Amino acid sequence: MDFVRQIEANRRALLEELFRRIEEALEPFAYALDAFLEKLFRGMLPTDWREQWHEFVDQQAGQGFLVTPESAEEFEEWMEAWARFCKLLPGTKATAPLFAAEMPSTPEDKEENYINVNGAI
Repeated sequence: MDFVRQIEANRRALLEELFRRIEEALEPFAYALDAFLEKLFRGMLPTDWREQWHEFVDQQAGQGFLVTPESAEEFEEWMEAWARFCKLLPGTKATAPLFAAEMPSTPEDKEENYINVNGAI
């Protein structure tokens, strides 16, 4: 019997099980975050969106999902940047947000690589 191969196979199986358990444990947080973002980015951001974000983080902490202050701040900055890009910040003219399918390789490809959230090109 090749013990090295057996040890490696056991190690892989343990890591796969660990990853499965971590994903399973984080699933409720991921669903809650998805629902929060979907609601938040449905249209113009409400003026109290930051407070809503901090309330969400506090609610999740109460359920055992701790978000470090640094991560919460980075995510808040991302949300603001995305809302600014999509013109969803209060006081900006709203347009349908665009998602990058992939980074354009040339300036001519730029228009081909962006799609409207409604599916229009």
